[in-house]
Amino acid sequence: MKHRSNIIDVPVEKPFKYDELGREYTAEKLTTFLKNTDEPIVLSINAEWGQGKTTFIKMWRQMLNNEGFPSLYYSAWENDFNNDALVTIIGEIENEVENIFKVDGKKSKQIKQHLNKTKDIGGEILSNSLPFLIKILTSGLIDSEKINSDEIGNLAKNIAQEQIKKYQQSKNQVTAFKETLTKLAQDLKPDNDLPLVIFVDELDRCRPSFALEVLERIKHLFSTPNVIFVLAIDKSQLLESIKTVYGQNLNSSGYLKRFIDLEFVLPVPDISRFSKAIIKTMGVKEYLSNTDSDLNRSGANDVIKNLLDLVDYFECTLREVEKSFSKLIYTYKVSTRDHDLYPIPLSFLILLNIKYNELYELYRSEKVNTDQLFNKMADKSEKMKELIHSEVGARIWAELFVANSQGNAVESKMKEISNSVDSDNPSEKNKLDLKRLGHLEYYRTYLGRRYIKYIFQNIELVSSFE
Repeated sequence: MKHRSNIIDVPVEKPFKYDELGREYTAEKLTTFLKNTDEPIVLSINAEWGQGKTTFIKMWRQMLNNEGFPSLYYSAWENDFNNDALVTIIGEIENEVENIFKVDGKKSKQIKQHLNKTKDIGGEILSNSLPFLIKILTSGLIDSEKINSDEIGNLAKNIAQEQIKKYQQSKNQVTAFKETLTKLAQDLKPDNDLPLVIFVDELDRCRPSFALEVLERIKHLFSTPNVIFVLAIDKSQLLESIKTVYGQNLNSSGYLKRFIDLEFVLPVPDISRFSKAIIKTMGVKEYLSNTDSDLNRSGANDVIKNLLDLVDYFECTLREVEKSFSKLIYTYKVSTRDHDLYPIPLSFLILLNIKYNELYELYRSEKVNTDQLFNKMADKSEKMKELIHSEVGARIWAELFVANSQGNAVESKMKEISNSVDSDNPSEKNKLDLKRLGHLEYYRTYLGRRYIKYIFQNIELVSSFE
């Protein structure tokens, strides 16, 4: 069992061979779009955390390579230890060029020349970005306490002149940098007119200041012919990063548009398809199949099916699906063989904890009983009402009721239901009561009482891992 989804293999010949989310068609259309694009653009691929952005762009990058596109990959998250984004971007370009593009002869020499020139000019841009006054003060050339007003005026004049000079130098350096980068992109291309595509991944995971610096460097220095940037982002997280740096009152969406020319929202995969992908990539079935039989009497397939059925009723997001399977497995991992785990109420309580935590806390602290819990759930959504009136909902209710009961409470409840059922009036309530009565009669004979306390303890424990 993996703590998170595996890194999926990307075969060279068939990049989407192990694509569980059906995104090959999307990649094909985006590839066609890039083929028909003749200007430098910054394209964002937007999807929430956990929806497979990294896997998608790695598969898509290989598809582009197969189509003749030169491409580079830059992980912003792996480079935000550095103080300047430009250093890391140029460094990663150098690494990628040396490791991926196997060229020889004259063209190899050209690439090296343009790569070295790109590095040199980038270094000049970095050095000129330091404020001139700071360079003077930190060099010990003046003693600020001994400067009179005339000297301050002359110093300010000299600084202004120097800054104007450096401004002109910087403009020239930026122009030279872009020209050299354009030539490098041309050298890296095969014998076609396809642009160099640079993928930037995990930008939203970086320090806010570093993430914005990457965006600024890309827009101001790398906006050149023959170069297209593809940013894999969680837009909502990136907008929060912008607000962190510039304040909560900033129009962060408007600010982000300065740096991104086109935004593509990665289609959300079907929840069932995504769930199956999570089960496979996390190794859920393999883990459950090897779990102690005293803990897992239902079998791996039944446990998985129980959770999948409830995921639909709870209308989980993709992230909530992944969290539910993680919590399920972690609960098994921290459980000992002297306690039974009942997979249906276990799955239900895990999802209640994730989706409706306020109800979970009320039930865990015994501020509401099982009947009250289910009544409150019915107010949450139509799908919750559907669950409560379903056969599986009646079973969950019965298991939880038995587990939370002492003395003659179960027998009293069965008697109460029997007396209230009107067999001549097949109302929805009567139908539900009959379902619950049948499950109470079954589970009262063997269900380990108070086991729910143990499940609550373990859910609370595994929640600490988050």
